[in-house]
Amino acid sequence: KVLAFFAAKRRKTINIPKPHQLQTWNTDILVQYIRKHWLQNNILPIETLQQKTVALLCLATMARPRSDMGRLQHRDVGFQYGNDQQLESVTLHFREAKETQVKSVTLGVIQDKTICPVNTLQDFIEKTKALRETLPEEHTLFLGYITDTTKVASIRPNTLAEWIKDIMYKAGVATHFKAHSIRSAASTKAVEKGNTIQNVKKHANWSLKPTRLKTSTTDQQPLPLPVHRSPTQFFLRKTLSH
Repeated sequence: KVLAFFAAKRRKTINIPKPHQLQTWNTDILVQYIRKHWLQNNILPIETLQQKTVALLCLATMARPRSDMGRLQHRDVGFQYGNDQQLESVTLHFREAKETQVKSVTLGVIQDKTICPVNTLQDFIEKTKALRETLPEEHTLFLGYITDTTKVASIRPNTLAEWIKDIMYKAGVATHFKAHSIRSAASTKAVEKGNTIQNVKKHANWSLKPTRLKTSTTDQQPLPLPVHRSPTQFFLRKTLSH
């Protein structure tokens, strides 16, 4: 009865959103930070390369930082190659997704490899290959204690959310935005760059019911962001690469 009482109370309670809850931040801020501080994968320390990979994948997939990306397993990452063995795309399978039993997202490569989520992910996996040899099959893609070979282990979901918040704040995103806001920021930017709302929802595995996207809070010039090319692939628009 107590649970039923509080459930009924929640249904009757009307929460008027605050102004900042109706806005989102401009993902150009984060992309500019990556360009300035984390450009060349081959010279980045392994811990920094992991942070860059986290940031780019969260932007490109629009996945939940904690429950999706934080639980993403290494074995659920699959690269696709062309006839010439050139890397073309990657597919990520998120287990225990809230929307369904498993949800999958495919990302294609872009010309500018320095900010390409697919190439960056490949570089990260290659650089951490030796660290994974003694880990269980179900270990997470992203690793804790990554600089200590005696302690390296799977991360907890909350850890990745904390990483995203820290990266956002270092990049200059307003501190009242939480890690989860990267989803609305990325989806809003994708629509601004010419994607339909329906295609963005399909890519992110969201409900196809009508919705209203949030408004961006800055007027900065656009940098590479996800642009829809097919029902299953998002690419970063090549013409925006500097």
